[in-house]
Amino acid sequence: MFAVLVLLVDDTDADPGQIRVTDVAIGDYTVSQTTTPDGYLPADDQSGTVAADEVARFDITNAAATGTLSIIAQDANGVAVNGICYSINGGDPVCDDDNNGDVNVDVAAGDYTVSVASVVEGFDAPENTQTATVTVGETTTMTWTLALRPGSLTIDTTELEAAMWVDRAEVHAALAGDMGASFMAPPPLAIARYLLEDWAA
Repeated sequence: MFAVLVLLVDDTDADPGQIRVTDVAIGDYTVSQTTTPDGYLPADDQSGTVAADEVARFDITNAAATGTLSIIAQDANGVAVNGICYSINGGDPVCDDDNNGDVNVDVAAGDYTVSVASVVEGFDAPENTQTATVTVGETTTMTWTLALRPGSLTIDTTELEAAMWVDRAEVHAALAGDMGASFMAPPPLAIARYLLEDWAA
């Protein structure tokens, strides 16, 4: 006595792929997928029993073959810049909502073009794009170095005797007592020194 064995396989078009095997002897079977649609991972083996005068169905579901695209934003000194949004292949923005300086997106394996969709105040958005190739099961890292937007400093001489622009490297040098620093740091117990140390951390 024979039965019918039906295999249903997910594919990439609108109609589910189906393989029908007739005149199968009753008994236990294990079905293995030998080829997969492009962009998908092989499915696990499926086991089942073909009974007399019944149709046995084996559903095979393929997961997309994905990798991770990690996009990092930093300033010229390598310090993370938070809150940046990007467009991947011209799609809707994906943003650094966690404000940790990076965005990690799981995508299908392939080539991607990324642009900066928006930046936080004080930085200019780059007009260029970057490309990256994502491999299955791996993380591809892309780094954007953002330029500070030029600004101006107006000194209120009723409050301040002098003022100047400095970056973190210059503050670190001053706090370390470097004789070549562009300014002299306040003494250890001064509130101003605490503010500098907190900002430069």
